[in-house]
Amino acid sequence: MFKNDAGTVTVTFLVLPGQTLELYDPYFDFVKVTADFPISLGGVDCTLDGPTDFDCRDIPKDRYLIIDDSRAGVSPDSSPANRIKFVAVHHAASN
Repeated sequence: MFKNDAGTVTVTFLVLPGQTLELYDPYFDFVKVTADFPISLGGVDCTLDGPTDFDCRDIPKDRYLIIDDSRAGVSPDSSPANRIKFVAVHHAASN
């Protein structure tokens, strides 16, 4: 993910059917993930709000988010890319 000193960041990636996206997360402890097509998300505990929506809270520092496009058996040559959007909030400063 991309660090933003303001504390939040929004990033969108395009993923083809069957592809995996791995994001390293040293900065954020809340990530909202939305996609155009179904995805699965691993590496962290998340609340599933539907096949294309996840809320991930209390993410440990230095954790990878692993996102798989779930369109199995769909040709990447004839299918649109899955637009996967991340809205992330910065880790709170520890006192």
